[in-house]
Amino acid sequence: MDLSNTKEALAMNPPSRSAPADLPAGSRRKKASKQPGALRSQVWLTVQTRQAHQLIHGREGAPDHAPIIGLVGFAERLRVIWQAAREDDPWADWWLIKVCDAMDAAGDCIRNWKQDLDSLLQQQADGLEVSLAESLRPSRMLLQFASPYAYQGARLLAEYDALVCRVLTASHVGLVDGCMRDELLDSCSTAARTGCAPPS
Repeated sequence: MDLSNTKEALAMNPPSRSAPADLPAGSRRKKASKQPGALRSQVWLTVQTRQAHQLIHGREGAPDHAPIIGLVGFAERLRVIWQAAREDDPWADWWLIKVCDAMDAAGDCIRNWKQDLDSLLQQQADGLEVSLAESLRPSRMLLQFASPYAYQGARLLAEYDALVCRVLTASHVGLVDGCMRDELLDSCSTAARTGCAPPS
């Protein structure tokens, strides 16, 4: 057998190394898919009452009333503390613990009052059904906070708003008198402001 002619033929016409055309598409190497983009989400706070709405932006102080920092101011102060805590500032960690304790205590008070009012509103005569008061035009706000603790403050404010709706409903149907209503609203507001009180 003449191997020289065979080598010359192979050199001039090398065998193809491509995959056969009849291979299924799944057996061919696919390009890697692109990485998913950054995650985004939206958080909205909806309040029904003027009392809760006032605690969103707060108010300036005056001779006859103290200032209210509000949720927005609370979140701004927490942003600085949160950033310091991420940089291992022990004082910032201590302040965050105090903030958490205050919000937990305020939340417990609000939830206890809310449970009591729910029980009271359920004590109706047969055939009488009472629905909770709702605003015809609730206020809705997009929240964009840097600290997760600020969102906890927003959750506390939403619970306060729901409690105020229950107090006003109970007063409207005569389950609590005016004095009791004002006392409950004042106590609820104090608890909510204490829970969202910024470190000083």
